[in-house]
Amino acid sequence: MPGPYLDEFRQRALRMLSEARPDHKTDHAAIKHVAAKLGVNPETLRLWKKRVDVDDGRQPGTSSEAQAEIKRLKKQVAELEKLGERVFRDRARPPLVEMIAFVDKMRDRFGVELVCRVMRQAEVGFLAARGYRVAKARPASARQLRDELLIPEITRLHAENYGVYAVRKMHALLRRQGWVIGRDQTGRLMRIGGVHGVKRSKRVFTTRPDPANEKPRDLVQRRFTADAPRRLWVADVTYVATWSGFAYVAFVTDVFSRRIVGWNVASTLKADILSLQALNMAAWAADENLDGLVHHADHGLDMRTPAEVEADYYAGLDTPLGTPVSQDAR
Repeated sequence: MPGPYLDEFRQRALRMLSEARPDHKTDHAAIKHVAAKLGVNPETLRLWKKRVDVDDGRQPGTSSEAQAEIKRLKKQVAELEKLGERVFRDRARPPLVEMIAFVDKMRDRFGVELVCRVMRQAEVGFLAARGYRVAKARPASARQLRDELLIPEITRLHAENYGVYAVRKMHALLRRQGWVIGRDQTGRLMRIGGVHGVKRSKRVFTTRPDPANEKPRDLVQRRFTADAPRRLWVADVTYVATWSGFAYVAFVTDVFSRRIVGWNVASTLKADILSLQALNMAAWAADENLDGLVHHADHGLDMRTPAEVEADYYAGLDTPLGTPVSQDAR
């Protein structure tokens, strides 16, 4: 009898009701009398009495134990349906081997009868309890024996290759190992063994050339050499995948010393936030002494042309004014 009252209080109230009943003509009168003394709602006391009468067999109804068992079974049914949806989603009828493996996995927790009854309602053509026992008693077929031999081998090869192989590469690997096996069979055994490949991540473009913009001339012509520091700087942008998204990194390298003289990290590819800040850092580190410097960038990299740099300079930004800008011709 769940509720906000303690068990001792409920038992005391029922004991008082039992003692007061002979002094009243009806149960309702006795309940009202005892409830007024205890300061509880008469309907609450009536429900307590009804629950005790049902549990003791004096009144028809569902006992507390039966209600708790029904609640437990409903929870198990809901959990089983979720597990079934996760395992057998988007299929007309699950393969026999997978159905038997599922029942084997769940039988100690829910029992064979409950698992099969619930799954037959959720999945078309799922095994009945009798069909499961017949299948378990049947001698293993040649296909089952072959599956039992191949599944551990697939699991081992998958682990040896860093757990990234999907069906296509796993099928090719098994053929190289000497196994005569089809691609669909490889996929089926990988599902049974619980292994899967790693999907290729989303491709990120850090170079986006705009054909409408006028591009600087290529002053380097693929000759990445310099006879002194601050003669040729090469800029580029890369990205690093993080848990919260991609972080973009712009850097400027001095060709003579091979040092990164300027860099910046941002969550965007905008030039004024990412690449130009790296260039500003390199110019600041050089004390603005940029005479004879050529700044070279990848074709399409979002760096600034001299006119844009000059406009930013007069707007109050500290940029390497007058530095020749070069881009790849390709």
